[in-house]
Amino acid sequence: VDASLIVVKKKFTEITQQQIAAFGLELKEFEERFHMDGPGAIGRDLDKGVEQLKEYKKEVDHYESERQELANAERLFDLPITMYPELLQVQKEMKGLEQIYALYEEQKAAREVWAETLWANLNVQVLQEGIETFLKALRKLPKDIKNMPVGRVLDEKMKEFRDSLPLFVDLKHEALRDRHWKELMNKTGQRFEMNPDTFTLENVFAMELHRFQDTIGDIVNCAVKELAIEKGVKEVEETWGNLKFNTPKYIKGTSERGHILGAVDEVLQTLDDNAMQLQGMAASRFIGPFFNSVQNWEKSL
Repeated sequence: VDASLIVVKKKFTEITQQQIAAFGLELKEFEERFHMDGPGAIGRDLDKGVEQLKEYKKEVDHYESERQELANAERLFDLPITMYPELLQVQKEMKGLEQIYALYEEQKAAREVWAETLWANLNVQVLQEGIETFLKALRKLPKDIKNMPVGRVLDEKMKEFRDSLPLFVDLKHEALRDRHWKELMNKTGQRFEMNPDTFTLENVFAMELHRFQDTIGDIVNCAVKELAIEKGVKEVEETWGNLKFNTPKYIKGTSERGHILGAVDEVLQTLDDNAMQLQGMAASRFIGPFFNSVQNWEKSL
């Protein structure tokens, strides 16, 4: 029986060797495609990388299954076991990519939870501590993994988010009004309703504030200067709303004849002070929103 199978064995040995050669060429093409268009070569689009990782994982599992079948055939026909360095390299890189993308999806899920927070309930410290936890997790990965292009992109994206958090604090400044938010929307290209009951961090995340650091700084600085004018006008209004003339009783002999206007030195001093104050406001380049109000007060005083 053994002798009668010699020809058959020889034939199948040749077929197996041909399959091994073809499989090797196929793996080389796969490795090239993996490095050119795989989940490690997607630039900054990590969501696309997550989808590609799933597809390439199926392919890698398929090639691994095929490799095992060929290895079994090699054992059967007493052939040396062929090593496929291309497949081993791809499998090694896939393990690293799986760790990076797992961390990406974890921090993405956390940011989606944070995005549901109302702007009115913003606690920047929670976001800072959360993103720092993910940055530490990335730093703990082996050097060859975190230095992969995708690892560097993830690190960059998380740092951008962390560096944008101080801007959240700026945007919570009491000086910001609807007109400032509208200006910010125009410059970032985002549109949303500033309703305190519905305005969530999702709207702010969508702005990618790290790209508009200088713009936000200018808007907040302008808002602070305008707030000083707004408070100044309000003080003038309150001053004259509460100011009273001194009107002592006028008594001639023993009979009360009514009231007379008393000293007005204090009123005149307040008048001069407020007039100077309004004049300073009117000279400011931040007078815009209060121009009419300041002008009316100047005329009145």
